[in-house]
Amino acid sequence: MTVFTMNNYRSIRQDNRPLSPGKREAWTRTLDNVAWAVSGKGPQELANQGKRGEFDIWNQLGFYNYIPVVLANAPQTKRPDRELFSAGKVPFEQVIEKHKPQILIVCGFQLFPWLIRNHYPEYKDDPWTFEGDWIDIPREGPIRAVRMKHPAIGFSHKKWHQVIRRATSSELG
Repeated sequence: MTVFTMNNYRSIRQDNRPLSPGKREAWTRTLDNVAWAVSGKGPQELANQGKRGEFDIWNQLGFYNYIPVVLANAPQTKRPDRELFSAGKVPFEQVIEKHKPQILIVCGFQLFPWLIRNHYPEYKDDPWTFEGDWIDIPREGPIRAVRMKHPAIGFSHKKWHQVIRRATSSELG
């Protein structure tokens, strides 16, 4: 599903459509918001010769959907349950082992405590009470997991760019 999602996004973002506020797939706004938050630039700033530039940002990132099933066709209509979060543990570990990321941007306050619970067993506090902006998960090479609001709705890419910038500019450890 992850590969399908990104291929579909690429086809929408690289089909030479002019930059305009016209009709588009609603789900692309989620991925656009991540591109804007990571880059610190909005759609007009990413535009190149009148064409959208969000996918150029995604060419520099990895994307993984921890819950690899479509739960709903509209935001906030169905939430993942305990079984889905638990089922994501092993496949995600395989992705981590293969790609060895230094930074994870975790999209969703609901996912973040599951990430701690499933991938940081040494963590002694209650992951559901974590309120920081990021946590360093100890590994052979530590991984900084940045806690970010899910970008589907009510999302400020400018606010979250500041969090991502602070997290990526401070030392891992």
